[in-house]
Amino acid sequence: MQQELAALRSNFEIALRERFQAAKAAGEISADMQPDDYARYIMTVLEGMSVQAAGGASRADLHKVTEMTLRTWPA
Repeated sequence: MQQELAALRSNFEIALRERFQAAKAAGEISADMQPDDYARYIMTVLEGMSVQAAGGASRADLHKVTEMTLRTWPA
C-alpha cells in the first residue's frame, strides 16, 4: 500500500510538472517560473496539509494555507 501511495504522489507531481511546462510554453504563466521546482513545492504543501488534516487541523486553517500558497503563484 505504501508503494502504491508513493507511486500516486509521484505520478501527480509528474502531471503537475507537465502541465506547468505546457502553460509556460503557451505563455500562460511567467517565463521565470521553474515547472520542476513549483510542482515539487505544490506537492510538499499538499502532503503537509494532509498531515495537518490527519492531526486535526480545522478546515479554516487548511484554507489559510491554501490562500497563502496561492499568493506565491508567480504572476
